[in-house]
Amino acid sequence: PYTYSWAGVTAGSYSITAKAYDNLGANTTSAAITITVVAPVSVGTVYEHCNFGGYAVNLSLGNYTAAQLVALGGKDNDISSVKVQSGYQMILYSEDNFLGTSLVISADNSCLVGNSFNDVATSIKVVVQTANTAPIVNITSPVNNASFNAPASVTINANASDADGSISKVEFYNGTTLLGTDVSSPYSFVWNNVAAGNYTLSAKATDNAGAVASSTPVSVVVKTVVVNQAPSVNITSPAANTSFNAPASVTINANASDADGSIIKVEFYNGSTLLGSDVSSPYSYVWSNVAAGTYSINVKATDNSGAVTTSGTVIISVKVVTTDACSGKTAYAENGGYVAGSRVQNAGSLYECKPYPYSGWCNGAAWAYAPGTGAYWSDAWTLISSCAATAAPSARLSAEVFSPNPATDIINFNTTESSHVTLIN
Repeated sequence: PYTYSWAGVTAGSYSITAKAYDNLGANTTSAAITITVVAPVSVGTVYEHCNFGGYAVNLSLGNYTAAQLVALGGKDNDISSVKVQSGYQMILYSEDNFLGTSLVISADNSCLVGNSFNDVATSIKVVVQTANTAPIVNITSPVNNASFNAPASVTINANASDADGSISKVEFYNGTTLLGTDVSSPYSFVWNNVAAGNYTLSAKATDNAGAVASSTPVSVVVKTVVVNQAPSVNITSPAANTSFNAPASVTINANASDADGSIIKVEFYNGSTLLGSDVSSPYSYVWSNVAAGTYSINVKATDNSGAVTTSGTVIISVKVVTTDACSGKTAYAENGGYVAGSRVQNAGSLYECKPYPYSGWCNGAAWAYAPGTGAYWSDAWTLISSCAATAAPSARLSAEVFSPNPATDIINFNTTESSHVTLIN
C-alpha cells in the first residue's frame, strides 16, 4: 500500500488529496478529504520551585528528553513541584532518555523534597493514568510471638515489592506509632531500649505511584529479666588439716542451698580433678584408696539456672604410717565446745581435755589454752602423743634426768635419743 508520513504539522485545517500516475503518464486525483490538526493540550506542568513557583513548562501527552525540556523553557535537574490533571500521570526520571530511578506523580505535588526527588528530574513521560497495583510487604523477622529480654534491641526486617513500579519507602510501626522508615532494600529498622511489655509490629510499603500496603501484624513480648542468684556451698567435713592413714577412705560432706531455685548437683574435686558428684541432699562423696600425700578438696554447686559456686578449699593429708594417733581427729579450734575427754590435734600432737574442773579451760582463749601452744595449755589439756609416725623402740630407754622432783603439773624428760614417752598415772 502507498503511504506517506507528514511530520511537524502545525495546528489548522487541511484538504488532502492523492494523485496516481501510470507508466504512460496518465494521472488521476482522488477526492479530497479534510483534516484538522489541533494544538496540543497541556495535561501537566512542571515548576522551577516548590509551591508552583518560578518558571513553568506545560506538557501534553508524550515523552520529553532533557533536550526537549530545555527547548520548552525548562532546565536539567531543576524541577521542584508538579501539577497533573486527573486521569494522567507524569513519570519523572533521574537520567536522560528515561533511565535511572523514577517517581510517578498522579496528583499535584507542591514540593518534591518529600519524595527525595527535588532538582533530580532529567527526562519525563506524560501518560494516561492506568490502575496502579498496590505493593506487597511482609515482616520477615522477628517471627510472631518472639520473646526478648528487657531492655531489648529488636531488629525488624521486611520484604517489599511492587509489580508495576518501585518501592519508595517502608515504614515500621508499633501499633499506630511510627518507629522509623527505610527507603532502600533490604528494608530494616533497629528498635532499641524496648521496655518490658507486649507489642504489635507492622510495616507499611508505599510505591512510586503513592499506593500503600500494610503487612500482617507480628506480636512480640519483651520480658523483665530476673537475675539468678548463685547457690551457696561449703564443706562440712573433713575439717581443714585433718590427717588420714594411707590407704585412706575420706568421706567428704557438703551443704548446698539456692535462695531462688534448687540445687541440681554438687561436684567434689581434688584440686581441679573431679572425684564424683551427688544430685540429692545430703551431699556426700566417699573417696576411697587415697594414697599418701597432701590434697586440696573443694566442691562446686550448680543451681537450676546453671549458676555455679565453688566452696572454700579444705587441705587434708594422708600419711604413710604404722600408727597415726591423730588420724580422723578434729583439728583444734578456739572455743570449740570441748568437754572432758574431748580429743583434738594441734601443732602435730594429739591432746585430751582434762576432767572437771579443768575442762572449762579447754574452751578458753587460744593464746592461753590452745593445746601445746597456749601459754597455759597444760592447765586444760593432756598430751596424748605425737601425730607423727613412730616405730616400736628396739629397747627401752631410761630417763637420764627427771625434774622437778617432787613433780608438779609439768614433768620434763631428757633422753639420749629421740623417743616416744608415755606417762601412766
